[in-house]
Formats: sequence, structure tokens, C-alpha cells
Amino acid sequence: MPAQRLTIDDLRRILAEVAGEPDSIDATNGVDTELADLGYDSVAVLAAIGKIECDYGIKVDEEGLLTATTLSDVVNLVNRH
Repeated sequence: MPAQRLTIDDLRRILAEVAGEPDSIDATNGVDTELADLGYDSVAVLAAIGKIECDYGIKVDEEGLLTATTLSDVVNLVNRH
């Protein structure tokens, strides 16, 4: 069975679970909106990554997190497995 892939909706749900709803939700907040612009700081992203690693049974490349600044960056990083 293929590994489960993270979607943008999955990431949005997980971020909301671990860090609350984003500060700004509107039609202009696409997948390439900076996480910081949504109100998610590095602590929120690390909490989300921890939940993803636990839920999906994977290990995310920590160095890749340094450059993952958008929703799509994080999804792409997680799905490299």
C-alpha cells in the first residue's frame, strides 16, 4: 500500500489543531502565502511537523524546514518520502 500523502488541506487542519486558526483567512491566502503572514511562527510549524511525523510515521528533513516558508513548501517537503 502506498504511503499516505499530505495535502494542503491536511496541513491547514494540522496547523489549526496545534496552533489555532490562522490570523488571516481570505481568498488571497493561497498555497504560496508565507506561513508567517498567516500568523504561524516557527514554533507552530515545528509542532505541526511533529504531529505529521507521528501521524504519518515519517521523519521530515530538518534542514529542509529552514527553507519551507509556505504551505506548499511544507507539503512538498513532507511528501518527498
